[in-house]
Amino acid sequence: MRFILAIFFSAYISGCSTSRSPYITPIKSQINLQSDSDFYLKIPSDIHVTFRGLVSYDDVEGGQYNMLYPGDTAAVFFAAVITHSVVAESVKNTQKQKLQDLADEIILPYQSSISRIKTQDLANRTVQQLRQTRAICIQTNSMENSDLIVESRPVFLMAKNEKNILLKNIIIAYSSDKPSQVVYRNMIEVLSLPFSARNAQSYWLEGNGAKLARASEEMYAESIALVIADIKNTLADSSKEKTFHYFQDGQKMYERGRLVSENNDRIAIRTLRGWLKSIPIQSKSKN
Repeated sequence: MRFILAIFFSAYISGCSTSRSPYITPIKSQINLQSDSDFYLKIPSDIHVTFRGLVSYDDVEGGQYNMLYPGDTAAVFFAAVITHSVVAESVKNTQKQKLQDLADEIILPYQSSISRIKTQDLANRTVQQLRQTRAICIQTNSMENSDLIVESRPVFLMAKNEKNILLKNIIIAYSSDKPSQVVYRNMIEVLSLPFSARNAQSYWLEGNGAKLARASEEMYAESIALVIADIKNTLADSSKEKTFHYFQDGQKMYERGRLVSENNDRIAIRTLRGWLKSIPIQSKSKN
């Protein structure tokens, strides 16, 4: 069974490694939670954190990822995403595979460092950080006494220039006493902060990959913090719609959306799809 699940999860990851993600239809939180509500963070515990090369299939996809996924429960939803990814894998052409293989070569020098970043460690450090810095009641020990279970599927994508990492984190949330009823669902994207070092590989691998691990932890924590705020309906969704721009893989990218939060390093927007995206504060917007 674990072998089969590993195959399914691998196919699901492949679907998320493109610039055009599986189309996750958001479910907005309609629940009323207390300020001290306790969250349980659930993440795959028997695998390492997944890194892939970031690649665009725009010229060969044929729109296959513009798909709506059903699912009133977490199990049904993830099964739908996985099933579509398996189908996509079965029909991919040589050109598409070549693009992904080339993109994945970017992460080969980082494999040793990546192997030391385990998903459960990532979740535990995120919980510790959010409890200490943002006073969020969240834990990974037991879901029995939690008010809400937040299930996470993160994928880290490294750009070709190696200076950007993009986290794509699919989230499902459900009540601990009603696990069959999804109360929140979304895609959270977080772009790594910029750095001035000219040699990106040397930068990430310094200290046995300490900076790579730290960036992964910070990006993941940012995504979970956004999720909790969104579930609690505390994000500022009343701002005017704007076009935001940011730099990814040396190219200026544009995203239309609404500003929902801002701090010293980042701004977060809600895109036209309803997804949440966190980008470096240096990004600008225009009407």
